[in-house]
Amino acid sequence: MSSAFQSQQGAPKRRWLVAFVVLPAVVAWLLLWWMGTSPSGRYFRHDDLVDGQAVLPLVLVGWVVMIAAMMLPTTAPLLAVFRKVVSARPERNRLVALVIAGYAAVWTLVGAVAIVADDLLHRVLPEPDDGEVSWVMVTVLTVAGVYQFTPLKKRCLTSCRSPFVFVSQHWHGGNANWEAFRLGVAHGWFCVGCCWTLMMVMFALGMGSFGWMLALAAVMAVEKNVARAAWLGPVIGVVLLGSAVWLVVR
Repeated sequence: MSSAFQSQQGAPKRRWLVAFVVLPAVVAWLLLWWMGTSPSGRYFRHDDLVDGQAVLPLVLVGWVVMIAAMMLPTTAPLLAVFRKVVSARPERNRLVALVIAGYAAVWTLVGAVAIVADDLLHRVLPEPDDGEVSWVMVTVLTVAGVYQFTPLKKRCLTSCRSPFVFVSQHWHGGNANWEAFRLGVAHGWFCVGCCWTLMMVMFALGMGSFGWMLALAAVMAVEKNVARAAWLGPVIGVVLLGSAVWLVVR
């Protein structure tokens, strides 16, 4: 009887997680699959900018969808802590939504800068012929590999792996709406600090590479949220640097 009651009590707590994280992420993954398989999907993929088929604003939409699929689930621990902290407030769901909005705003800004920079880069640099080294890809892999060993990366990971400490530092309950949005922005920047190089690798590989997106999403989720997986960062760094070397000498 008590277990059934606890189950009923826990259902509303799980419902918000489904509404704010699970369902949007599932829809985003389905949209990414559509973008990778449908002829119309080429308008949303940044790798089709080179051929002049993609449209810059739609590529940004594709980026936001990719963030919802790959990065939103990694915020679940922080959102769970925040939801528990504000559970007594009648506007708790709105506050959670504002945290997500702040988080999404940061990644959207990062995506806009990356897309414009990538477009300009392809206009300036000639595309490598078959058999030639893509020095852009080599550079991205090298930077991403080196970054795995930097103190900034470790600091950002430490912050992301401590959601309770992070919420207590950024939430005081004064101007609730603004503080919730600002908390999301702050978490977004730390998340960028954790994952920006891996997202750039994803960007260089192509937003239509569904398998690579799944693999990198899993890696980032574990690296960002599991303290016991501290060994994973150096391993990723070695793999990325090794991939850069392989591209040059193959």
